[in-house]
Amino acid sequence: MAKKQNKKQKTSSPEKSNKVTQQSKKLTAEEKKLKKKYLRYTIFVILFSLILFAITDQQWFASISSKINIMYAKVSSFCVNIFGEETFVFNDDIGTTDFSMSLRKGCDALAPIILYSVAILAFPVKFNTKWKPILIGVLLISLLNIIRISTLYLIGAYTGESFFDIMHETVWPVVFIIFTLILFLRWLSSLMKNTTHATE
Repeated sequence: MAKKQNKKQKTSSPEKSNKVTQQSKKLTAEEKKLKKKYLRYTIFVILFSLILFAITDQQWFASISSKINIMYAKVSSFCVNIFGEETFVFNDDIGTTDFSMSLRKGCDALAPIILYSVAILAFPVKFNTKWKPILIGVLLISLLNIIRISTLYLIGAYTGESFFDIMHETVWPVVFIIFTLILFLRWLSSLMKNTTHATE
């Protein structure tokens, strides 16, 4: 009986190895398809975002950007005045007689909003899983921009120009990149969790 069992094991082992190799081939094929899919997605997001960036860079868009900056200036002035400041807003300028700050192109936070929105819109899932995180993300990025403008005003009013430049040109852009990335990854993580729960 023992010899017969050994023979069965010998004959079944090649079949098992064939199954394993077939499964591994399927996995590699699926991995390749997945890589191509995400590569196309990444290229589309980058290209479409660049197109939108180019549109927002046009001269005719300056009036729209200016209106957005005026809104940011008014809200930021209100926030700063809570802390005892007495700022005024003139068009897209915020300040006092001692220090004033102008909101120009790039202060409207449109770049991270566009990138975040396009990254979600282009993702291959149903739209009903997209509109809510886009709305929340836009509101959070706008809120972060108000905090940025308010803190930059206080930094400019009470510290040196060099520190203001570092915060304006280096620190805050990095904060926006990290914050936008975290927002997208959190949405992606929640999407994956919901997908796994649905398939169980």
